[in-house]
Order: sequence, then structure tokens, then C-alpha cells
Amino acid sequence: MKKAISLAGPFLLPLVVLAQSGATAKTAENAGTFLGRVSSIFSLLVPIFITLAVLYFFWGLIEYLMGGADKKEEGRSIMIWGIVVIFIMVSVFGIVQLLANTFGLGLGTTIQTPVVPSVPF
Repeated sequence: MKKAISLAGPFLLPLVVLAQSGATAKTAENAGTFLGRVSSIFSLLVPIFITLAVLYFFWGLIEYLMGGADKKEEGRSIMIWGIVVIFIMVSVFGIVQLLANTFGLGLGTTIQTPVVPSVPF
């Protein structure tokens, strides 16, 4: 039995090596559709979050201008955190855009899926 397995091993090895099926047009299309949907969701959410951060900053500004001594300190803290959040969001958005443009992954481009070798049957 051991001899049969050791003799069959070299003949069965290509089946194990080429066990991965190649990407078809349908799977590449599904991946592109999924990434397109995720991208459109993020492109809607980013301006909403930036708007919320700006409103948070202005809320702190109003508390700073209209409040008493204790409200001024709270308003100042809110304004500082609002600026920090706006800075972080815009910086991350800028870094992502820089990387996308550097590697040629801008809008309208598609990533080519590699062709996996397969054994014709």
C-alpha cells in the first residue's frame, strides 16, 4: 500500500498544485461590483462625517461665546476636539487619495485579476 501511494504521488501532485480554479469573468465582475458599492458608500459617508465634525466644532464655539465660565472651558474643549477630528478625517482622506493616485488606483480604473494556470480537461 505504501509503495502504491509513493508511486501515485508524483502523478497526483499536479492536481494538488493546480487545485485553485482560475478567476472567471463572473467572479471578477462580482468583486468589481462589490468594491464599487463599498466605494460609493464611503464616498457618501465621508462628507457626512466631515459635516458632523464641523457642526460639533460650531456647537463648541456657540457654547464658548454664549456660556459662562464653566461653559467656556467646555466649549473650548469641544472646539479643540472638533478641530482634531476634522484634521484626522481630512488627513486620512488625503493619504488614501495620494496612495490611490500613486499606484494608479484612481476612479474609473479597474484592477486586472491574475490568470491562474489550470489543467484543461
